[in-house]
Amino acid sequence: MAEAKVVELDPQAEGAAPKGPGKGLMIGALAGAVVVGLGLGAAVLGPRFAGGSTPAAKEETHAEGSGSEELMADAEGGKGGSALKLENIVVNPTGSEGVHFLMASVVIDIQNKELLDYLRSHKHIVEDTVLETLGSHTMEWLSRPTARKEMKANLTRDVGKLVGDPSIVTVYLPGFVVQ
Repeated sequence: MAEAKVVELDPQAEGAAPKGPGKGLMIGALAGAVVVGLGLGAAVLGPRFAGGSTPAAKEETHAEGSGSEELMADAEGGKGGSALKLENIVVNPTGSEGVHFLMASVVIDIQNKELLDYLRSHKHIVEDTVLETLGSHTMEWLSRPTARKEMKANLTRDVGKLVGDPSIVTVYLPGFVVQ
């Protein structure tokens, strides 16, 4: 009588059928889940950490129904002053070759309602002026301790040229991140 021979298949051997999803597939699925989770987290939590996300600021934004700009009452009791707010403006500093960026939120305070209306109706020009001013400096300049203060002065000068009188313009930088 002939003997029966039992042969075990080695899962690593050529031609052997895998017993389940491979490690690569499982790692890929896990990495995909992490990426999706990070994307959702950034979409939900990103605006909260970008600045101006206090409950009062959220109410102002929703009450005005605007996107990157909103009309704000004067901080000293709402006496005639209004501001134009541009949030999360991102530019690459001069010479950074896309490796570094500057993200800023800019509030332009003008004590003249007609001039504010003018700036609102020419928002594209205001945004272009702000982008040009923010992006016109090098990383070395932006890394100086006085850069934020000097940038406010530069923005006041450049936006002031748009309305013809820099003395009635005050610029605030509630957000100013150099990376």
